[in-house]
Amino acid sequence: MLLRPYFGPRLGRPGLIGPAGRTPVDRPPPPAVPAGGAVDPLIAALKELASLHRSGDLSDDEFSQAKARLLA
Repeated sequence: MLLRPYFGPRLGRPGLIGPAGRTPVDRPPPPAVPAGGAVDPLIAALKELASLHRSGDLSDDEFSQAKARLLA
């Protein structure tokens, strides 16, 4: 049987098992990752274009031209 050290409740020692075999104490949650893994650069660029268009920084024509260049 493997014994793990116990230094008392929540002493800021990540990864150690707490009292009575509870889950590890003071461990932050894992970072959020999109379901499909990393975001595709093309999708990121299209979202950025859409955001600029919605905010009014790109006209309809500028948006259409930039989108066509990305998708070509």
